[in-house]
Amino acid sequence: GSCNNATRNACSAGASNDGAVADTSVYWRWRCDGQYGGSNSGTCQKNKPVNGSCGSAASGGAVGSQPTSNRCSAGSYQDLSDTGSYWQWRCNGQYGGSNSPTCQRARAASNCTVSSLASSRGCSGDSPTAGYYVTGAYSVSSCISHCNSQASANGVTSGCCRLRPVPKSADKICTLIPGSASESGPSNYSAGNCN
Repeated sequence: GSCNNATRNACSAGASNDGAVADTSVYWRWRCDGQYGGSNSGTCQKNKPVNGSCGSAASGGAVGSQPTSNRCSAGSYQDLSDTGSYWQWRCNGQYGGSNSPTCQRARAASNCTVSSLASSRGCSGDSPTAGYYVTGAYSVSSCISHCNSQASANGVTSGCCRLRPVPKSADKICTLIPGSASESGPSNYSAGNCN
């Protein structure tokens, strides 16, 4: 007997004997019995289909970079285009198995932090720039959102943000200042790392 491992329970010579060898969780197994006094084959095997499945990296809180471990609990990893809100990938099926749905993990702004926007020093040139500032009852988190969207919309890749009080008012000025250096360091950020 001679195995044909391309097809389950197939033989290129001899008679297939499916019950001769027990299957495993990974393989279909069988033997090809010899005929007319011929010898039996060794164990024949073919991989069982593996359906792609998202791993534990697709759960949990927002992260600042694409997960690099535990992305697939089964199947092979394939990177997909990310969105502004999510890191995305897929786990492809193997040996005829189906692909997973899109796996996602929420994106977090890497360098646009509360401490940078709350800095009392701000930027060295902190006059509001047309199109990059807003006034109102702004919180740090809403200022982060404004600065990120303005940076993305206007192609700004470096600079700093500042949230400043308005004299004799409850309002604040939320300012994105492209290309400026911080006086103290913590106000610097890279807009390319923001969502």
